[in-house]
Amino acid sequence: VFNLARQWIVPFVGDPETAFTFVHVRDVVAAIVAALERQLPRETCFVGHPVPVGARQLVDEVAAVLGVRPRYLQVPSALAGLAAHAGEWIGRLRGDVVPLNRSRFAEMTSPGFVCRVDRLRERLGVTAAIDLRPGLEETAEWYRREGWIPRG
Repeated sequence: VFNLARQWIVPFVGDPETAFTFVHVRDVVAAIVAALERQLPRETCFVGHPVPVGARQLVDEVAAVLGVRPRYLQVPSALAGLAAHAGEWIGRLRGDVVPLNRSRFAEMTSPGFVCRVDRLRERLGVTAAIDLRPGLEETAEWYRREGWIPRG
């Protein structure tokens, strides 16, 4: 998403308001530590921030952190679907995974993925505490240090 937000034009497929659950790695670590300390019987908990984030909101926030202003282009789903099928075949011919394939298309056109995180709070006493903007700022700085995105 960081590289996508730096592009002059950011393509969107599907509904840009589609919501997803995100979580910062430090909140994941806190949940793991709590699970190890509590030693509860086998249970499954979703680990995520309690506030869902829309796809466009995510790109907007990343762009703000990077100090860029992308323009958005809504790509018709039918056109993206054709490109995804072509990408699938190209990937098979090359023996490689290409950035746009049927799996990625399914993600882009999904109705979202929002997890209920109440069990995490109830069973482990953990609530993800790192909000989107501070988490993205920290992530951007780490990416810069590692050379994954340019400074400035």
